[in-house]
Amino acid sequence: MSTTNIDSALSSAQAEIRALREQLEALTTDHVEPALREAAGQARQAMNRASNMARDEADQAVDFVRQRPVASVLAAAAVGFVIARLTR
Repeated sequence: MSTTNIDSALSSAQAEIRALREQLEALTTDHVEPALREAAGQARQAMNRASNMARDEADQAVDFVRQRPVASVLAAAAVGFVIARLTR
């Protein structure tokens, strides 16, 4: 193979690599980045829902304790007793 043929093949391979790189960048920009943004948005929404649910449950627990303080103290004592018995 002559030097001219090698240079031509090398130039052709470099051009193909550049074209493939451009295609990959276009695919990433057109498909991957929007999908990642959407997934991040969905994850953020799920986190907000979970946080709100946890806050609501904590508020309900506080309300229960305020409405029934004696029952709450007895329940906490019973749970503490059971845990103490299990850990011996």
